Amino acid sequence: MQQSICVSVFLSFVGATAPFDEAPVSAVHAVQLASVSDEAASAVRAFASVPIKQRETAGKHLITYGREAAVLLAEVARSTQDMKLRRDCYSLLRHQFPKEPATRELILTQGMNSADFEIRYVSLWHVGEHRVEEARADLFRQMTDRNSEGWFRDVAAKSLGELGDVRALPVLIEACRHDRYMPRHFGNMGLLGLSGKSLNDFGKYSYGEGAFVSGGKEAQMLNPDPLETVTHQAARLTALRDYLKWLQQVRPELYGTLVTEF
Repeated sequence: MQQSICVSVFLSFVGATAPFDEAPVSAVHAVQLASVSDEAASAVRAFASVPIKQRETAGKHLITYGREAAVLLAEVARSTQDMKLRRDCYSLLRHQFPKEPATRELILTQGMNSADFEIRYVSLWHVGEHRVEEARADLFRQMTDRNSEGWFRDVAAKSLGELGDVRALPVLIEACRHDRYMPRHFGNMGLLGLSGKSLNDFGKYSYGEGAFVSGGKEAQMLNPDPLETVTHQAARLTALRDYLKWLQQVRPELYGTLVTEF
């Protein structure tokens, strides 16, 4: 199908002939890209052109273009060298077009292994949240990679747990024991997805433990009170013990995967 003049101008605008990250594009995506309307191409181009502070408002209007907007936003994300714009495209795709094939393909082929920390993190999170089965093998690979940076192992385990994969259980339990909030968050979300319960379901424990988190970043005291610290740790382990007792009694098929013989 012949591309319209407006779409051709759009592709030239985002630099689609020289992608920032080399990533495969399916034939289906190419056909969808060639068939989008001039109106959708103009709207997405306007979104990509406005100042950063106006981008959120401009992005809200794209929902009316549905699948066409998703296809074009995925192309911008692949092609632009403006990292802030790429991140904004991922955010818009995840929140306004989470079920679109273009969103799924972008995340599976590029996002989950992006060199950018934020894009990789939200992509690993997304595939568990939306139960993307095609991500299972890559999630397991990243979860078992001991050289993985940041919290990628833990968030991969979270999503693997949400897919019902029992192989994530040991990593999730270890994450739930962590002194930092974010690994505990990933661990408990994964346990909830896998078994139907998190540590918050046992006693008066809350895995937040009073943490202050903004934008995924946790504020930490330079010299925390040692008694408060060990009190939190004791409550955490007590809740984990009670969770494991429950798992042993109610979900023995899951608990059994944790026990190995010499």
